Amino acid sequence: MKKIPLILKYMADKIYFRGDNMFDKFNRLRELIKNIDKRIIRLITIGNIIAYIVCLIGVLALFIEYRIHISVEFFSVGITIFKLGIIIALGFVIIGGGFGIIKKMMESN
Repeated sequence: MKKIPLILKYMADKIYFRGDNMFDKFNRLRELIKNIDKRIIRLITIGNIIAYIVCLIGVLALFIEYRIHISVEFFSVGITIFKLGIIIALGFVIIGGGFGIIKKMMESN
């Protein structure tokens, strides 16, 4: 018999119950997100600001390429920088949420 990892069991207990409707599931998820520590939310916010700045640099590179037509490599660099910014933003949100859930789980034990 396989053992379920503790984090998955915690999330399953908090979010998913078979008899509940979708509204109740979203309310549980909203409460779980609302109870994340303020320091972790601040970390997510700072990380997203940095990611948005990286995205703006990528958009600026694409705009310069659109106006001046420097080279195809410059266009590729702009697209890559923009994608990097989006990946950084998603990473901060996902990892920050995971840290919040793990911290709450450790406090409850």
